[in-house]
This record gives sequence, C-alpha cells and structure tokens, in this order.
Amino acid sequence: MTASNQAGLSSQTSVRQHVISDDFRITEVRKLRKKGKALLAVEVAGRGVVELKGRHVKTRRKQAVEGVDARRVRRSGLADGLFLRLLLAPKGKKARTIRERGKTRVRYKLTYTPEGGPGRSKRKQLQLIRRR
Repeated sequence: MTASNQAGLSSQTSVRQHVISDDFRITEVRKLRKKGKALLAVEVAGRGVVELKGRHVKTRRKQAVEGVDARRVRRSGLADGLFLRLLLAPKGKKARTIRERGKTRVRYKLTYTPEGGPGRSKRKQLQLIRRR
C-alpha cells in the first residue's frame, strides 16, 4: 500500500513478519553419579537445533523436532515449547580427573538455533561427581 502526504512524499507500509523466537531454558540438571555424567533437560521455543559443547565436554547435537527425542510441553511458558534431553559427559583431562579423584568441574556452552533464525547461547559450569 502506498500513500502520499500534501508535500508529495510517499511512504509504504511494511508487511508484518513472523518473529522467530530463540528463547530456551535449562529446566533440570540430573547428575548421574554412578557414571560421572549429567543429563540436561532443555525446553526450547520451537523447532531447531540444540548443541552442547565445551573444551572438556563431548559435543552433542540434537534436532528439536516433535517426535522420538523431543516432546511437546503443555505447561510451557514458551510458545510451541519442545522438551528434550542432552547427556553431558567429560572428555580428555576432565574424564581422567573424574576417574581418579571422583569429581571435577566442567564448563559448557548450550546453543539453540531455531529454524530460519539466529541462535542464542548460554554458558554454564557444573561439578560432576562419580561414586566409587
């Protein structure tokens, strides 16, 4: 739609675009003490890719699509919320430390990239414990 004012200037109205939300949150961290690992429960706003990585953490990548790995969240604060789990496992020096000493602290970065939009990351740290 084009309109002009008395001075002869014309303007166009913009078309409303659908904004893709990159909102996500970690809802639960369950420490697997027998294995020295942790299970992260993540809630995302919609379809996309969730990636867990870090210097001393095994990289994990999951597709956030409704189905086997992800399920719909009914009580979600996020629109079209999907819920999925990622396993956080130490590698290298940190894996050796947890085997020998029974505990270690790891830093990790969790990134959610929605389909057709920019991603958002959160950096966290967690102490992993392994029972002997």
